[in-house]
Amino acid sequence: INDAGIEAIATVVNDGSNTAPYRISFTARSSGEDGRFILDTNGFDLALSTLSEGNDARVFFGSGDPANALLVSSSTNSLDELIQGVTIDLNSTSEDPVTLNVTRDLTAIEENVNTFVSAFNTLIERIDNQTRFDDETEARGPLLGDSLAITMRQQLFSVIQTVGDNVTGQYQRLSEVGITIGDGGNGLSFDSSKFREAYESDPASVEALFETFELAQTDTTQDLGDGISVSGGEAERAFEALGVIGKVEELARDYLDSVDGILTQREQSLTTQVEAQEARIDEFTVRLEARRAILEQQFLAMEQALGELQAQQSSLNQLAQLG
Repeated sequence: INDAGIEAIATVVNDGSNTAPYRISFTARSSGEDGRFILDTNGFDLALSTLSEGNDARVFFGSGDPANALLVSSSTNSLDELIQGVTIDLNSTSEDPVTLNVTRDLTAIEENVNTFVSAFNTLIERIDNQTRFDDETEARGPLLGDSLAITMRQQLFSVIQTVGDNVTGQYQRLSEVGITIGDGGNGLSFDSSKFREAYESDPASVEALFETFELAQTDTTQDLGDGISVSGGEAERAFEALGVIGKVEELARDYLDSVDGILTQREQSLTTQVEAQEARIDEFTVRLEARRAILEQQFLAMEQALGELQAQQSSLNQLAQLG
């Protein structure tokens, strides 16, 4: 039964009695009326009984008077679409009206902001490590003096301090909601109390700083003349509105785009240089091997000449002894 994948799961139950202790139990895979199923015994009396009939959960919403309320039903004991962003769990029945107080989970929001701040600081720390110079040990990072790394660091801090583009609300900068540059300019700091105060004062404005990301509609049609035009192609990205975090995302895109990102092009350039140097090394290796072969031949020829001279000298010495 279970291998057939039907809407019911069969389970063998032992009730512990001495005579015929085994029972078979069928449980619906789905809850509520969606889980109802029919068991056809083909005319045999198997003494079956229904222990629990699947029913949908029903609740009146909007008014304590059922006549004026909206009847809502669900095949589960959870209502996910009644209030946007809110899940209501129905634990028991109630004949009296129940009031729901919905509050924002600022703790989860603050954790997400902390995650962003930590990621930003980690990136700055890595850039600083790669461009470091230790006055005492004179240890140098591999990117010491690299203009690209220095420029990227400056742009990261610059965009963090900008205002949102066409972002409505009283808060226009991250510093106004508790995200500021730390002492020494080596990272960001997060004041959760200031953030919570700003969020409770104007949550829409705070959310706009983080979430606003509205691309502008751009016309990519090109007029080729003579009544001929083509549409499509890659248009330059423009925005109707863009929050500060959106600006950070766009800066990251400028550097990391897989086609024309700044770091992507830098990587391709370095890869080309490495390949060119490896090709030169291979070429020099071939030339050195050829030169080595020539020198070995010359060395062997010289060894043979020396051997012949030594033989001649030995013969001359023997003639001198005969005289």
